[in-house]
Amino acid sequence: MLNLVWILIMGLSLDHLWGTKIGGSTFGTSGRRHSAADLLSYAKTFNTRVVVHASDERVLVALDPAYAM
Repeated sequence: MLNLVWILIMGLSLDHLWGTKIGGSTFGTSGRRHSAADLLSYAKTFNTRVVVHASDERVLVALDPAYAM
């Protein structure tokens, strides 16, 4: 949580820009770094929510169900 607060205070953004890759890490009490993927393997599925913030440039709509994905 401390890392996230520092990012917000410094005015940085985690918004994705075309051609970039971002990631975040959380540090445990022993100082060991944990990626989000590491932590998800320990999550309880009944109370875990994953949120994705994204924007679209183009949306395709199919009127014929045969072409729907």
